[in-house]
Amino acid sequence: MEGTRGSGDANARRIAVEMLDQAVALDSSFALAYADLSLAHMWLFRHYVDPSEDRLTMAKAAGDRALAIDPDLPAAHRPLGHYYYWGGTPNRELALEEFKLVALREPNNAYARSLIGELQAAHGEWDQALVNTALAADLDPREPEWLVNAARFFLMARQY
Repeated sequence: MEGTRGSGDANARRIAVEMLDQAVALDSSFALAYADLSLAHMWLFRHYVDPSEDRLTMAKAAGDRALAIDPDLPAAHRPLGHYYYWGGTPNRELALEEFKLVALREPNNAYARSLIGELQAAHGEWDQALVNTALAADLDPREPEWLVNAARFFLMARQY
């Protein structure tokens, strides 16, 4: 489920939910499958395929289960970051904490760095936001989203 936030289509995400549900039914200690299941639910919620409270609840439950199984697994913190960032009642501070935990355990995770930068910019922490969005673009130069984010933040900070 790694990749850009908008990648994939709704049918692929529904199939992912079905397959991941089967995976966790077969192995209830499969933390990474729970984390990916949470991400798939969040994608369906975030992209208005199913913006229901039930979908959000399923995303949170799967993310919590992944974290309960393996609290040190970076992939278990990412879905909770999404939940806090894009959930029904967003909490940017908690989202930032979750993505920082991902980056702490995976310092070369461009996705986490980009989202940390977005959240820092939302808090007015422009110096840190510029560092993290530029780092995301440097870490994964083939992903145009990171370059666009970095450019947008440098433009907004008037650092040409």
